[in-house]
Amino acid sequence: MNSSITKRWVRGSLFFTLAVVLVAEGLFLYFTISTYYKDARQAISNQFTSLRDQMTPASSSAEERRQKLLQTVE
Repeated sequence: MNSSITKRWVRGSLFFTLAVVLVAEGLFLYFTISTYYKDARQAISNQFTSLRDQMTPASSSAEERRQKLLQTVE
């Protein structure tokens, strides 16, 4: 059976539009997830840096470092 050129054009346009939407959604999800993990990694890194900076002063006693560690964890 031969289908009319109009039906083929509509079907082709719909498939093309669907493909464009799927690619756009895939890119959106990729960048959203990538940004989320990058931000989470940065937050954890900041916490460790802050903790390291609090633990380095030699003038503080072991009890003071322990209290700072507990405050940071809480």
